[in-house]
Amino acid sequence: MNKITRCLVKKLLTTITLLCFSVGANSQQTEEEIKAAIRDTFTANYMNGSARVDGSNREFSEIFRLPMMFPDLTVAFSVKEIEDWYVVERSQRREGYAYSKANSLDVHKLTEEVYYFYADWSRFNGSDEVIRRFTAAYFYAKDDDSWKIFKLSLGPGYYQ
Repeated sequence: MNKITRCLVKKLLTTITLLCFSVGANSQQTEEEIKAAIRDTFTANYMNGSARVDGSNREFSEIFRLPMMFPDLTVAFSVKEIEDWYVVERSQRREGYAYSKANSLDVHKLTEEVYYFYADWSRFNGSDEVIRRFTAAYFYAKDDDSWKIFKLSLGPGYYQ
């Protein structure tokens, strides 16, 4: 290897090393930053109704990580299976259902890799009367560069 080639290789290796340090430093998020990211993702993509069953699968792939486990312990291995589950879930909502409102929303850390979003919900009819109140936990794990739901658990009140 001649002198010029060694110099170029050294510069290339230095650049790659610096890039790795830069990416590593930027990928480290504090617990509070992770909680804020999960809260923002949940409120923007899930609560505002963008998780719609419209056949595009785009919204579901942005919110859910595969495989995805549902409250009945079935597991979805495709976005289509997630969409199918939501079609059934939405068809089983009580007659008169108009909208949902969160009474409280809290993000909790289980491990470095797993967080969960705990929500206390109320569902209302068209007359703004509560027709159901229940809790849910949405478990999140990192998927590439974003946090996505990989398990949904429904608490007391949901199946009443």
